[in-house]
Amino acid sequence: MSDFQQQIPNEAQRDEVDLVTIFGILFRYRWLIIGVTAGVAVGTVIFLVISLLLPPDHSPLPNRYEPEALVLIHDEDTGGGIGAALAQTGFAGLAGLQTPTGTGYGELAVRLLRGNTIVDVIVDEFDIVRRYKISRFLKDNARKEVRERSSVKFEQNTRTVSIMYEDIDPQFATNVVNRMVELLDQRFSTIGGSRESRKRDMLQEKLADIEREIVRLEEEIQAFQRRYGAIDAQSYAQEHITILAEMRARLISKQIEVETYAKFARMEDPVASRLRAERDQLQQAVDDMERRFFGGAGDSDTTLQGGEIPELAVQFGRLERELRVQGKIYEVLTQQYEVARLAAEGEEPIFQVLEMADVPVLKSGPSRSVIAIVATFAAFFLSVMLAFIISSVKKICTDPNVMRRFRGEG
Repeated sequence: MSDFQQQIPNEAQRDEVDLVTIFGILFRYRWLIIGVTAGVAVGTVIFLVISLLLPPDHSPLPNRYEPEALVLIHDEDTGGGIGAALAQTGFAGLAGLQTPTGTGYGELAVRLLRGNTIVDVIVDEFDIVRRYKISRFLKDNARKEVRERSSVKFEQNTRTVSIMYEDIDPQFATNVVNRMVELLDQRFSTIGGSRESRKRDMLQEKLADIEREIVRLEEEIQAFQRRYGAIDAQSYAQEHITILAEMRARLISKQIEVETYAKFARMEDPVASRLRAERDQLQQAVDDMERRFFGGAGDSDTTLQGGEIPELAVQFGRLERELRVQGKIYEVLTQQYEVARLAAEGEEPIFQVLEMADVPVLKSGPSRSVIAIVATFAAFFLSVMLAFIISSVKKICTDPNVMRRFRGEG
């Protein structure tokens, strides 16, 4: 029992000696600790002030700005829109680009903004390689730079997508963000966000062109009749005129489909290649039919093979035939236009811009006050550790037994 009672005072005495030793070391090297801490704090402040005064391009720690744009994604899927367009264009089978359901449109927006198509446009238009001085693996490193500096977040509760980009130039960052919003809008339009609306507009333009052509042909026929009188040209190949008109209408529809899809599709896209091949086949069939049955592509200066028809009758017949063909094309495209117009009116916009990015005034980083505080505390703890290390080294050097073992003498 007496041994236990003696052990407790001995342990307390050792703890007291250890604390006294620790505080003694700290007091002995107090000026080292104060000097290192104060030196690092002053040096950090000077460094931060210099980084603030220097131009951003030469500053070691420039201000960074991160403008933000906000878009709204309507996630209701009514069986059409992007889901149908993906199935039609062949995108639905691609890995990582499944037909969206539920909240899939927001996730699709994020994927599109992080995908190579939009990123490559940003890289090319804003010369990312030169701006960030990329010297190796230009394409891959430029894509990586854009993805690391951009931030795309989808909030499921509010169905909003926030798009941000960080750079030392606030105007440049704002331009990048707004361009990303435009490209996202175009991508949604391309894969079905407003596909019917675009088809309707293109059909409307084509109808206007055909209507002007019909007016021109009518005026040319009237001028021909006033000059040569009414010519009862033999009506030849009526069934071929109808077939030719339908083929031309199909060719125009196919051309519209190619232009609608291929605006943002890659050249190596198999769907785009297939559409272009179908368009070329239709064009070849139309040309062959015109050469075979009408002696050319509708040019009034080309003579029709067959000497039984007088030259004036041939010219008049071609004008009349071209007018009928244009009228048939106009009729077919009018039906397609009405269908596209009704489909476009029933479309609900999936992509809606809530806020475009404004040039930010306040920086997003770095926080210089936090850097100064962290650097000061780190210097303090490092100086304390340095004091204990110096004290231990001195203690070892003054111990003859340790030094003798260090020299290998015993």
